[in-house]
Amino acid sequence: MIEIAKETCEVGFTTNGMSLDENANERILELGVDYVAVSMAGATKETHESVRKNTNFKKIVKNVRNLVKLRKDRPRIIFTFLMNKMNIAELPKLIELAAELKIDEVVATNLDYVFDEKTDELKVFSCEKADKKYLEWLKKANDAAIKRKIKFRAHPLHIDEVVICDANL
Repeated sequence: MIEIAKETCEVGFTTNGMSLDENANERILELGVDYVAVSMAGATKETHESVRKNTNFKKIVKNVRNLVKLRKDRPRIIFTFLMNKMNIAELPKLIELAAELKIDEVVATNLDYVFDEKTDELKVFSCEKADKKYLEWLKKANDAAIKRKIKFRAHPLHIDEVVICDANL
């Protein structure tokens, strides 16, 4: 199936990183997967594991480190980071971790599905003006990414016009 898909598009997947053991990593390389996006919820064990239940931060970092060592030019490895009030302050540290691990890109996204009041309280996105302290964390993350030469994209924290397709950027 991957072979067929690769004829016309990029092939990749998102994972929590827990199953990226040696066998999985070798299979990813054999199949020629173009990218692997690892969902991170913090730059520390405490924050990550409080948001991503039943995961092990140290194991994920080890698994990603091993995949980076095995690859040559692909797959691209991306950290995806769902910004919320519990973890946004760690975004600059996540950029540093990404640089240390030789991750290709970090993408910070918004909590876009709010299913209860508790979840609504966690979101950093606002229909009004974005909170200054959250914007400061994004700026620090962006500055760290420039310094460490890590590609970094963050979704806006308030309603704004955005590029629909960033393929030509």
